[in-house]
Parts: sequence; structure tokens; C-alpha cells
Amino acid sequence: MTVMRHRGMALLVRPERVEAALWRAFRRDQGDAARQRLFDRYQPFARRLAAAQYARRAVGGFERTDIEQLAYEALLQAIPRFDPARGVPFEGFVRRRILGHISNGLAQM
Repeated sequence: MTVMRHRGMALLVRPERVEAALWRAFRRDQGDAARQRLFDRYQPFARRLAAAQYARRAVGGFERTDIEQLAYEALLQAIPRFDPARGVPFEGFVRRRILGHISNGLAQM
């Protein structure tokens, strides 16, 4: 019986199920708490993209925190625009937005 309960819990915490539950909660509530949970989930992804852009542009005199801030802005803007029903992974959707926002932001600096 313990094995069954453990197996059931494993199904509930599978990453793709957790992600789907977060998007359902956001679509249902559209609240700040649901948006914050999604932001927290994807913040490491945005940080990695920002770090890669910083490494590519290290000679430009930009600070890493500025590039991270641009990545986080793009992430926050993308969350309400994403439609999970289309079947596109969010990371694929948001990657282009983050990279474009970083490029535009650095060009304006």
C-alpha cells in the first residue's frame, strides 16, 4: 500500500504536471500569486539566457544585473500572452521574447 501511495505522489509532482497546474491556476485566477509562481518557475531559465547574453557582450560595458532585469521584464510580459492550449512549450515561446528584449534594451542603453 505504501508503494501505491508513493507512486501516486510521484505522478502528482512530475514536472510537466506541476507546470500544467500552474498554467491552469493562472488562467483561472489571473492573480498576482499565480503569476508569481510562474515567474519563480521560469526565473532560472531567464537568468541562464541573461548570463549567456552577458558572456557574449562582456566587452560592451553592460552589467549582468541590467541584462538580467531585461530578461525578467520580458518573462513577466510573456506570461499573460502565452496560450498553453497551442501546445508550444513556454520556454520556446519566451526564449525569443527574452533575447529580443535584451537586444532592444541594450541597444537603447
